[in-house]
Amino acid sequence: MSKISKFLNLKIPGPFDNFSWPNDLPSFGRFNLILGANASGKTTLSRVFRHIENGSDLPPRSQFKVITDNSQFTKSDFPNNLIQVRVFNRDFVEENVFPVKGQNIPLILVLGQESAEKKKQIGTLERELLSKRESLSRLKEETRNANKHLDDYCIHQAKEIKEQMRAGKSRIYDEYNKTHYSRDLNKLLDKENYRLSILSHDQRTSHFHQIKEEIKDTISELSFLTLNIDDLASSVSVLLSKTVTTSLIDKLKHDRELGEWVRKGLDLHQTNNYTICQFCEQEIPAERFDVLEGYFNRAFEQFISDLENQIQEYNCTIHDIKQLLSKIPIRTQFYKHIMDDYDSASNALRTTLRARP
Repeated sequence: MSKISKFLNLKIPGPFDNFSWPNDLPSFGRFNLILGANASGKTTLSRVFRHIENGSDLPPRSQFKVITDNSQFTKSDFPNNLIQVRVFNRDFVEENVFPVKGQNIPLILVLGQESAEKKKQIGTLERELLSKRESLSRLKEETRNANKHLDDYCIHQAKEIKEQMRAGKSRIYDEYNKTHYSRDLNKLLDKENYRLSILSHDQRTSHFHQIKEEIKDTISELSFLTLNIDDLASSVSVLLSKTVTTSLIDKLKHDRELGEWVRKGLDLHQTNNYTICQFCEQEIPAERFDVLEGYFNRAFEQFISDLENQIQEYNCTIHDIKQLLSKIPIRTQFYKHIMDDYDSASNALRTTLRARP
């Protein structure tokens, strides 16, 4: 095993910035005692030996050359060589000696690099454990606060529900408490689309009004004929699209009584095949029959009859609708939550009636 004899040179920042081994300085022996004042380089020299031992760091730009029994080496050759060196200095103590403190036991020192590494790992784990315990403690505190907040919320909501439901006639909520509210809330949250069951502010207000109202008398069911307005409109449209060809006679057109008298007379003469006027006993020219027939043809008479029937049906329908208005209950007979719907339906019906021709 090689033994270090001397340092041929040392270039370490500090006391050994440019050191060369003096000729009169003996080589290292088996045992060596190095004395010196503070800052004379004792620690620096021990760190050079530590570098030879394990390659520990030296200041930047440090260089040295060491001579052994049979060879010489430079800084770059270490620690990959066969020179066995063990250094016990301040750095070794800081890295490898740790006190272990405990309650009611003397101070224990852990010595050795492997033991020191284990001690570091233990220290790291202990710090992590402490951090996790602190985090766990915070989480427990947050959980307690959240549970208290939830408990207070359930108490408040249950109390509000009980007070609101007591305003009605039902007594089933007299014993309602936070346990009941929590149970009902969990049932709601278990639903797949539970958000659809959440009432809006207006819906809640409407339901609240319902439970506060006194029970009203039952409203009698309205009975009336079902009106098919579409069929009525279709019949009128078809009738108005018809045309009847007539040869208009001004006197008969403008004098309805005269026209009716002539029409009846024409029908009487044609039915009995009279060619002599039964009023004036004069012969009626064939041309006169043709003119009157052109005016009073049967298609026209049928059209007039259909039109009068349709007008009568229309007026009867309007009369029935007006009669219906007198049967509609008054607004105060309804509960408040449906009064707005009642107003809308009632106003729509009245608007429709006013808009008729």
